[in-house]
Amino acid sequence: RQFKDEEYMIRSKLGAIYSPINSRFVMREKLQVLEDLAPKVLISRAAHGEEVAALRATGKLPGIGAWPLIDAPADGVPAKGMRDYEAMLVQAPARGPAPEIVDDDPVFISFTGGSSGIPKGVMLSHRNMTAAGINFIVTGGIGRDDVYFVVGPLFYIALAVPIGFWMAGARVVVANFEAGRALD
Repeated sequence: RQFKDEEYMIRSKLGAIYSPINSRFVMREKLQVLEDLAPKVLISRAAHGEEVAALRATGKLPGIGAWPLIDAPADGVPAKGMRDYEAMLVQAPARGPAPEIVDDDPVFISFTGGSSGIPKGVMLSHRNMTAAGINFIVTGGIGRDDVYFVVGPLFYIALAVPIGFWMAGARVVVANFEAGRALD
């Protein structure tokens, strides 16, 4: 499965913060980011199953109560403690109204290595992301008939570009980047 816009949008509506982790970080950096974030949910892909299992084994992430997978492992058996994302959505109990969200509420935290080489989170609000989306619509002349094809990672501010396309009613196609396939 590919990234779906719901994976960003649903978090926004729930008042949750979206913070994708740089897949190029080493394990120490990933653990540091997760300790800083203190997430309640960690959504991952089957391809990262071994890393996720190693992160869980550290015992340093007790606040994570759900570990959903957004795709199936090759053998069809998820790593211990992980559950299917779609099944979790279907089985989730009905919820009351979404929390009230204001423009200055955080929606996205982007971690970068920074000048020190230690990952630092940059928190962006709904207002920041909306302004960036509008900027891309205006400067790029984005309209409903446009299509934005993303094969790069969305763990940096690059997420603002598809938001602009979504805001314009355009189509966004996000695919997992695989170097070997990109050269075909």
